[in-house]
Amino acid sequence: MSSVTGGFSSSAASAFAAFAARFAATLRRLAVAWGNHRGLVMLARLDDHALRDIGLSRSDVRDALEQPWWNDPTDTLLERRRAERRESRPRALPKSRQGPIPRHFSASRCKV
Repeated sequence: MSSVTGGFSSSAASAFAAFAARFAATLRRLAVAWGNHRGLVMLARLDDHALRDIGLSRSDVRDALEQPWWNDPTDTLLERRRAERRESRPRALPKSRQGPIPRHFSASRCKV
């Protein structure tokens, strides 16, 4: 018969510590998401002009609020901004559409 020394084995203790760390991280993430959701509710009370001043539209706020409360609504807003930036980037013209290089950009004046 083996004697019990009282306490957990080291593997059980490390497993519990890992679980506790994941649980704490999840709680922190949910708390941040809830706080951001409450902030977004306050933004929804602003008029369209005020929202436009901070770079948002009414549809941005509405779409973010439609997410479940445990999803961080700022993720929805960030994805929308990234998509808008990608679409608004100037695109290079094809070589056939580019005009001649102006004289003031001559290679003799460029110092490398």
